[in-house]
Amino acid sequence: MGWNDAFERKSSKYRGVYWADGKWFARVTTLSNGMMYLGRFKKEKEAAQAATAAYEKHGYPNRSGANRKVTAKSGYRGVYRHRDEGGTWRVMICMDMKLIYVGSYKCPKEAALMYDKMALKYLGEKAILNFPSERNLVEEKP
Repeated sequence: MGWNDAFERKSSKYRGVYWADGKWFARVTTLSNGMMYLGRFKKEKEAAQAATAAYEKHGYPNRSGANRKVTAKSGYRGVYRHRDEGGTWRVMICMDMKLIYVGSYKCPKEAALMYDKMALKYLGEKAILNFPSERNLVEEKP
């Protein structure tokens, strides 16, 4: 790799490191602090070391979504209030980077149970459930 190759590259092989304005930048998303800007660096490896240190100190987010907070007003993963007159609760699940509509339900708990059922059906053991202790109850019987 020649010296000019580094100037043409936009991203890095290291997570949280990118090239902009003639410098390497480090920016990470951690569990405890969210998005953190770590600074500018002359060398890519220095930026990578800063990113690694931040992940070790503040927690590395799990890409599977297990560590993500549930932000829906329902308090359940995959359950959202619909703006129709009846105020139904919709279930949406993400599969293969696509958001899929599952159905509408009268109460959020019923919708959350349906989310769990669909998550188990399509994601299997990797599924992150609203009611993990009730895994056996929501699994479909053959």
